[in-house]
Amino acid sequence: MVTRSEEGMSIYAAGGDDYHIRATGQEVFDVSGAGDTVAAILSTGLSIDASLLACACVANLGAGIVVRKVGTAVVHPDELRQSVVQSLVTESGPQALSLERIVECVRLW
Repeated sequence: MVTRSEEGMSIYAAGGDDYHIRATGQEVFDVSGAGDTVAAILSTGLSIDASLLACACVANLGAGIVVRKVGTAVVHPDELRQSVVQSLVTESGPQALSLERIVECVRLW
C-alpha cells in the first residue's frame, strides 16, 4: 500500500491486482496525524482478518475525517461509521453489495 497524499492511496497486490482509492473530496485544514490514522485503522481492520482493500478504503475515509480538523485529531467511531455509510451511497442510490462485502462492512463497523 502506498499513500499518495491528496490523491488518496494505491494498493499493489501480490496477485497483480492494483487498486487506486481516491481521497475523499473535502476542504483540508490540517494533515497532522492523517498517516497515523491510516496506520491505526488499517492495522485494526487487518487484525480482524478484513481484506486489505476494505481496510484501506476505511482508512482512507478516516484520514479524510482527520484532515478536516485542526491539529492532531481523533476519529470517533460514529464519525467513521457515518463516513462508511455515506461512501456506500452514490447519486443514483445505494450500491449493490455482495454478501461477502456486506459481512466485511459489518465486521469493520
